[in-house]
Amino acid sequence: MTNNKPVLIIQLRPEDETSDNEYQAILKYGELSQQQTHRLRIEKTGIPENLSLTDYSAIIVGGSPFDISTTAEHKSTIQHKIEADFKRLLKQVIDQDFPFLGACSGNGLLGDYLGTTISQRYGEAVGSKALTITKQGRSDPLLQGFPTQIDALLGHKEACDSVPTGAVLLITGKDCPVQMFRVGNHVYATQFHPEGDSDGFILRIETYKHNGYFAPDEAEQLTDAVSQANTPYAQKILKRFVQIYYKQAGISLQLLDWPAAKPMAAAIRESVFIEEQQVPEDEEWDNEDESAQHIIAVKDGTAIATARLTQAGKIGRMAVLKPYRQLGIASLLLNKLVTVAKQQELNTIKLWSQLHAQAVYKKHAFVAYGDEFLDAGIPHIKMRLDLN
Repeated sequence: MTNNKPVLIIQLRPEDETSDNEYQAILKYGELSQQQTHRLRIEKTGIPENLSLTDYSAIIVGGSPFDISTTAEHKSTIQHKIEADFKRLLKQVIDQDFPFLGACSGNGLLGDYLGTTISQRYGEAVGSKALTITKQGRSDPLLQGFPTQIDALLGHKEACDSVPTGAVLLITGKDCPVQMFRVGNHVYATQFHPEGDSDGFILRIETYKHNGYFAPDEAEQLTDAVSQANTPYAQKILKRFVQIYYKQAGISLQLLDWPAAKPMAAAIRESVFIEEQQVPEDEEWDNEDESAQHIIAVKDGTAIATARLTQAGKIGRMAVLKPYRQLGIASLLLNKLVTVAKQQELNTIKLWSQLHAQAVYKKHAFVAYGDEFLDAGIPHIKMRLDLN
């Protein structure tokens, strides 16, 4: 039900335990299985010269104890090879605007490739920090609907001194201004760790307590601090990246009138509403379909989801076939219909949400109003979005 091309996970950590923990965290918060990824540990052999982007859906790069700002004569042979290999890889990534998410060292490698100075000017101690999403960040697909500030786990001796030329700053911080940026439409980097959690950082504190990130006698205090960390929005960045570039890959949206949409929309609605939810047929079909605009999500030639926008500005009949749920498809449909409503200069969009689906609409700034009620025997709540 998902793209056949795996997500390429590139790791640089020399220690098996920390590398395995990082990989498992990427799987957990990206909601991926091992079978959906191809893992490369390049700290031993570098990046294969024959690696082809056409074999993958996206690339995620993890952290590393290597420092780009280390003088050339103090870098190991493998670090020199890794940096040269990344220059070759990143040229392809940038040229093709290929989906890429680099965390911490991945951020430094991308920033360095784009010509930004990487130095220890904005190093930060290990811990959880409150970071601010910029105005441009609030409209980015990975960050839409997030609060203005989010917490993230980080710890780094070096960082980008400035935003790379041509890049868009998405998240900033008080002590380190370049926390997340985007190049083109699909190439991202974070100075913090979107896969980071308390267990993983406690392990890294123990592993790297003699690597210069902090004084060794601070390890216990830092461990206590990160054990209380909670960074759900940082982890959601990883989940959204996977949703958009892996799980939603190959999905197209079609905006149609009822005669064109009916064969596909009717089959989906019959499956979801009439068969699955036991909605009576005479309540499912109404006279709104003929005048409404219908949206169909198609994946690999199969219609998998539908919704409609009536002339009165009401979104309804949103249905996703069961095998394709939890992929963020409802949000895709909603974003498109909100865009259509704005183009039509509607002031307000309304909808009737099944109670279990409220969270999806709240993420898109819809607000509930009125009392709960039954529609076709199913509990609903009215919601609206003001477009002005």
